[in-house]
Amino acid sequence: MTQVLYDEDFYAWTKQQASLLQAEVIEGLDLANLAEEIEAMGKGQCRELGSRLTVLLIHLLKLHFYQRQHVKNWRSAIHTQRGEIELALRNSPSLRLVLPDAIFCAYRQACWDVARENQVAQAKFKADCPWTVEQILDED
Repeated sequence: MTQVLYDEDFYAWTKQQASLLQAEVIEGLDLANLAEEIEAMGKGQCRELGSRLTVLLIHLLKLHFYQRQHVKNWRSAIHTQRGEIELALRNSPSLRLVLPDAIFCAYRQACWDVARENQVAQAKFKADCPWTVEQILDED
């Protein structure tokens, strides 16, 4: 029954499962799908962190290499992304453990995006991120 609800009305399934959990009625829980959804929620937080890091690094690269007319916009985007990343890290401190790998991937994507947008060779950028985790997240 719960599998049918999961497949046909996800929202209703979530409400039902939350009610069962709150009432501690273990027998009615859809454990397989609950485990899958909880795992997906964690992966979603990692994806969001990576996405925000990519946007942050794109603007840091632009600011570093292309100080032109959009500096104010880039600084604003940097500030916004740092704030959102800090909030995510405050809400889920264990995400700090994935920061080095997330930055590695985000930096590669940011270099690719900036190179494509500015029609320059990706080789213009260092192979490894030139900033430490602390520098990337530091407002100053």
